[in-house]
Amino acid sequence: MQRLLSNYSISKQFTVLVMGLGLIISLSSLLYSLITMAYHEKERFIAETAMETKLIADFATSPLAFLDTAGAMENLAILSSHKSIEQVVLFDSNGKFFAQYNPHHLSQPKLAQFQSGFVNNQWFSRSATYRLYLPIVYKGDNLGYLYLQKNGADIFIYSEKALLTLTIFSFLLMGIVLMIVIQMSHIILQPILSLVEKTQFVARERDYELRVDYEGSNEIAKLYNALNLLLEETQDLTEGLEQRVSQRTKELQDSLENLTLAQGQLIESEKMAALGNLVSGVAHEVNTPLGNALTGGSIILRESKLIQDLLDEGSLKRSVMDEKLGIIIQSAALMIKSLTHAADLVKNFKRISVDQSIDDLRDFDLRLYLDTVIQTYHNKLKHQKVNIEIISDTIVPIYSYPGSFAQIFNNFINNALLHAFEGMEEGAKITIELQHREEYLMVRFTDNGIGVNEKILPNIIEPFVTSKRNAGGTGLGMNIIYNIVTQKLKGTIHVASQIGKGTTFKLRLPYLEKTDNGEVI
Repeated sequence: MQRLLSNYSISKQFTVLVMGLGLIISLSSLLYSLITMAYHEKERFIAETAMETKLIADFATSPLAFLDTAGAMENLAILSSHKSIEQVVLFDSNGKFFAQYNPHHLSQPKLAQFQSGFVNNQWFSRSATYRLYLPIVYKGDNLGYLYLQKNGADIFIYSEKALLTLTIFSFLLMGIVLMIVIQMSHIILQPILSLVEKTQFVARERDYELRVDYEGSNEIAKLYNALNLLLEETQDLTEGLEQRVSQRTKELQDSLENLTLAQGQLIESEKMAALGNLVSGVAHEVNTPLGNALTGGSIILRESKLIQDLLDEGSLKRSVMDEKLGIIIQSAALMIKSLTHAADLVKNFKRISVDQSIDDLRDFDLRLYLDTVIQTYHNKLKHQKVNIEIISDTIVPIYSYPGSFAQIFNNFINNALLHAFEGMEEGAKITIELQHREEYLMVRFTDNGIGVNEKILPNIIEPFVTSKRNAGGTGLGMNIIYNIVTQKLKGTIHVASQIGKGTTFKLRLPYLEKTDNGEVI
């Protein structure tokens, strides 16, 4: 009830409560009055019937004394004017039938079954019947008996008329009360409703200079004064707060600019660190073929000097010459192969580094480009005993930013080597899956490592979130990937991880189309 009324205005609540209380009081009074009048009418009916029965008995005394049946019938005929009397029967002193008034031809009662009162004690109905049994005694002698049956519907009819009258009166009274309540509600609640409107205006417009007026010295006046005081204090606080907010906003803007600058510097540092890792990997890879080439050059020089010395001595034999030339040819072949491999590594490094620095749009084979990126990690993967498997078609031609893909895969591999395989001595594996679908390119990067902590996983793409802050982690690797994927490549990234089973990053990258002038559409 309270929750239902709370949806209405105070004026309606006041009207409903007062009218509800009035209705309850009116119904209670109406019911009480009806019951009281019905019982009074019952008592009046019983008393009236007893008096009528006594009067009839007095008229029947003489005919019974002289056994004058005709006189008795003549006296009973007078009862025809009493429509409520249904039957009157006279019996002599021996209980035998003497005379009766029976306009409705009712069955004759038996003297032995006489019992006064309402039939079945049903007195409040249109079919109520009242019976009265009375001995007729004169000077101590029992002359006979009188039986009277009367219709008791008058009690119900009277109560029905009284109910109708009281109901009409109650409705008129409730209407008058309703008008008075509405008028009183307007007089008493109007100042409060006006105060509510002013308060809503202040809350909506933030106009704390507004003041409310009320003439009087009652509780409503105190409420108006309290609101004025509150508005005045709020105005002072607002003016001071605006100044402080302006000052703090400026400070926060300065801090945000510094933070943005620092973040940009950190991101650039992360990019340079990735490029440094690339340089380090290429240096390790180039070192082996260069060492082989140096060794081959030394052998060629040594064997050439031996041939020269034997030739000067004049002791050079054909068999020795053939042996030394064979060694020189093999060493030259090894040297050329090693230098070619080193040249390829340098060329790949140059291409990847230029792509990451400039990152122009061009057509390229992503599978071949991924092989080139992974080649720079050969030493690290061998040292940490991590195997990388690529699942894709033989070629994956796309038109996109190769430098962005290089940075994405670099960061993925670095994150995996730094975080995923801690404590794993064997079986470490990274799987990269490329699926060239009709409308987009699907890239899955999966490791079978230790998984990502549940507390970190929901915020893994946010900047500076890392579990290796004290072990070289900056927390920017995944944020850089997220920004490249969502902003530059217009794709989406999803991460799923299970502790002890590994982590999967799924990239969905739409294909970039180009016009005749090479612009992206």
